[in-house]
Amino acid sequence: MNKINLISQNYQKEYGNVENWNEETKNRYILEMINETLKIAQNNEFFKNKMRKIENGNIESLKEFEDIDFTYKDELRGHPYKTVCVGKDKLSQINISTGTTGGECIYVFYSLEDLYGSEIRIHYPTLIPVSKTDMIVNALPYELSSSGLSFQRVFQIGEEAMVLPAGKGGTYSSPEKTVKLMHVLESEILLTTPSHAALLYEIAVNLGLNPIKDFNLKKIWLTGEGCSNNFRKRIEKIWGCEAFYYYGSLECGTLGIECSEKDGYHIPEAHIYIEIVNPRTGEKCKDGEIGEVVTTTLLREGNPFIRYKTGDLGYVVNKKCKCGVNHKKLYLCGREGDQLLINGKSFSPYFIENAIMEVAEIGLWYKLSVENNQLNIIVEPDLKCNSSEAEIMDKVKAAVEKMCNITPKVYVVEKVPRVLTKAIRVIKE
Repeated sequence: MNKINLISQNYQKEYGNVENWNEETKNRYILEMINETLKIAQNNEFFKNKMRKIENGNIESLKEFEDIDFTYKDELRGHPYKTVCVGKDKLSQINISTGTTGGECIYVFYSLEDLYGSEIRIHYPTLIPVSKTDMIVNALPYELSSSGLSFQRVFQIGEEAMVLPAGKGGTYSSPEKTVKLMHVLESEILLTTPSHAALLYEIAVNLGLNPIKDFNLKKIWLTGEGCSNNFRKRIEKIWGCEAFYYYGSLECGTLGIECSEKDGYHIPEAHIYIEIVNPRTGEKCKDGEIGEVVTTTLLREGNPFIRYKTGDLGYVVNKKCKCGVNHKKLYLCGREGDQLLINGKSFSPYFIENAIMEVAEIGLWYKLSVENNQLNIIVEPDLKCNSSEAEIMDKVKAAVEKMCNITPKVYVVEKVPRVLTKAIRVIKE
């Protein structure tokens, strides 16, 4: 066990379940873990330059931590070993970014201790209520990506549950096979992206199965893509069970887990330190103020990330939650690069999605674009829709006007193309 994991274990022994730690304990822990991470990062020239304003590579307060320069995605693209902090002999796994945000790949390396220490030695029983008898269908990508493998470790080794490594349509596993196995094995939990949950539903219906009556699902975790609350409600309706959000990234792992209240993500503060900063100035935002999500890993030795600008927008609040978890809450507002600019005003695509998903007559697949300050929306009829094209157009237009105060052009097509990769809802001109 390395020093980082030893510290985390000692805190758990002394203070118990991490979900119940008070603010003083959490802040002391975070400061100690950051300093241990900075000590590891001193072995790396890239990070050493980022920390040049810090005396002896050590900070006395989280305020002082702000003197460390940000790490940007473009600094890492195409440079595999740039942020590796241990010898190659200690590295055990490498994962590569999906490339959906453009540019060359970002590489993330792990030591054996990273893989089987940080992710599974700290538990969040309220946020991840999984029993040993649950079967989890892991319909996330395994090839090159970190998501499938990461969740496999968390649920199989950390929670001792049974996992079906379904993937998202690789060589040996098609979505059709995933649906058939979910049905035959009577699996209780589905872990996948919002768009793939929609695709699996369609396949189940096409196979003559009733997604509610013929399956045993009691919970769906949605991750890998953002989605609005109304999209989530549609997923819950078609599958007949609750769906919860799980926010993470290739670079930094788990960043937020939704509790039973379905009101924001609890930050797993034993794993990650999150700051919200002004995307332009870099200044720290106040609680409740929207800015860019900046992450620092607390339990990584092989390839830590320090003050990493994710490109995601959100805000943090520190308030008591009815679920009892004492961790701050993060609320996401989409990606900075995906915001739609209409007449000088910025709109989150999730905000617009939330409006169009009010219309029961449309399906779960759509596209958004802006041309000459005009919002264009492409939708398709729902499987059970009997309305005319004109009726659908009018209802979508009215829903967006009511919720967003903008008038879109709506196009109804027979079928929006499906994808097995990460869904891209916004078409950039």
